[in-house]
Amino acid sequence: MYYNTSKTEFLENIERLTFAEQTGVPNINIISAGNGIENNVSLLKENNHIDTYSVGNEVIRTDEVLQKLQWISTGAEQLVNRRECIKMVSKFRGRDYVAYVDLSVPVNFGPWKFNSFPGLPVLIYDTENKLKWTLIKITNDSKTDVLEFIEQQNAYLNSLKNLSLREYVKLYDETEDGHSIILSKMSRDFQKAPGQKKKKRGGLELKFEWEREN
Repeated sequence: MYYNTSKTEFLENIERLTFAEQTGVPNINIISAGNGIENNVSLLKENNHIDTYSVGNEVIRTDEVLQKLQWISTGAEQLVNRRECIKMVSKFRGRDYVAYVDLSVPVNFGPWKFNSFPGLPVLIYDTENKLKWTLIKITNDSKTDVLEFIEQQNAYLNSLKNLSLREYVKLYDETEDGHSIILSKMSRDFQKAPGQKKKKRGGLELKFEWEREN
């Protein structure tokens, strides 16, 4: 299954280069290119999820227990991408999601970390309209192609530095999504823009289950 993903959460409308009025020293505003998610794998039998993220100039791999989501039907029906779907809602790590699901197709998983559907998810989006996943096609690839793809993915993922999700989130917060790492490697001639506020946590996940425990 192939999904088209829209992530407007990561678009920032700020100036890339400004100058301090008093000194004339250039200030560089570091702009994140996103959270680096290019490869993510859910191992359903092992109940494990693997993701890749960029922190500064480094790509790291995280492993976590796959969280089982609870989808609640609203009772509403709608035709989405020429499929009869029911509207369902769920919450996950600080965001509220809506999914349109085709019950005629016996698939219980979707893109990214979405799972536990009663059918095929055709459209998923968050209620702030910052994130969206749309099913664009379903293919029946050969076993040879699938095994070759798995081998390539394993080789790439095994080459990366590995952190637990909790370790990654701690690193993300401490480095402001890697911005402080990049700044530390730059010349002293460049400085952080005066009065620039600390970067708030962004990305797909805003609050984690262990943070609710504290």
